[in-house]
Amino acid sequence: MLKNIFLVVSLIFVLGCEESLPPIDFNTANTGDWTYAMVNEADVPAAQEKTIVIEDLTGVRCSNCPKAAETAKNIKDLYKDRVAVIGVYPQEPKNLTTPYTGFPDLRTEYAQLIASNLYDFSNQLPGGGVNRRLFSGQANLNVPFNSWLNSADIIKEETSLMNIDLKRTEISEREFKIETNLVFTAKPIANPFITILLLEDNIAHPQTSTTGTVSDYVHQHVLRTMYTPYNGSPIFNATTSISPDRGISAKKEWTLSIPENVNVAEATVVVFVNYNEATNKEILQCKEIKLK
Repeated sequence: MLKNIFLVVSLIFVLGCEESLPPIDFNTANTGDWTYAMVNEADVPAAQEKTIVIEDLTGVRCSNCPKAAETAKNIKDLYKDRVAVIGVYPQEPKNLTTPYTGFPDLRTEYAQLIASNLYDFSNQLPGGGVNRRLFSGQANLNVPFNSWLNSADIIKEETSLMNIDLKRTEISEREFKIETNLVFTAKPIANPFITILLLEDNIAHPQTSTTGTVSDYVHQHVLRTMYTPYNGSPIFNATTSISPDRGISAKKEWTLSIPENVNVAEATVVVFVNYNEATNKEILQCKEIKLK
């Protein structure tokens, strides 16, 4: 049973710069306001299994990047729907990322922001990490791809402190409504943010490898655009009287326009909730939904 506690959410969320990276909002989604409710204790659902999120920083002229992509694929094959892979194609360094002539440019400024500001990748590829978490023995989020499986094995034993449920409605061929429904099964340790992005599968583009150029290489999970800031949009506003805790639900609808250069039949919307603290960017839960 839900007891509605509808609140008006301000569009401005004030954050101290010492606590988090400033969001850069590209205003690419038409959105409504968040609405909140309190779930009776007896109706709080069981926690979902936590999704393993692999961000693979890569480039089409990076010779070792296919090995990282294969590692991510193997983890996905092992744990199936428990894994979300995001192919992050930054704009730099150009000698590793410049597209082959006549093929689509897989680079985006969103990927560059993720690589530079979250993973501090220093223009070296491949790179990336798992759930934006600092695991034991790690000094930063950007870690070798041969460590991803160990991190995935840790996360697969965990449940999430909030459940994410998604519903897709097709408005037109290139416009979709995504309903996000979050229910907190435990109290987070910091303010949660929501991140929404678009992936595209099966993009043909030559790839440099350790043995030469693979002319028939097919790229998967390619980050094509984002509908929130790269480090998330606040779910709870500093001016509201409600804060995230066990039994709180938060709902919002997002109208997403799909770029013309994206094949809608191969597109997936990824939604995850993350922290945005100076020393804690962890992805708490993630769900994917195909558009077709």
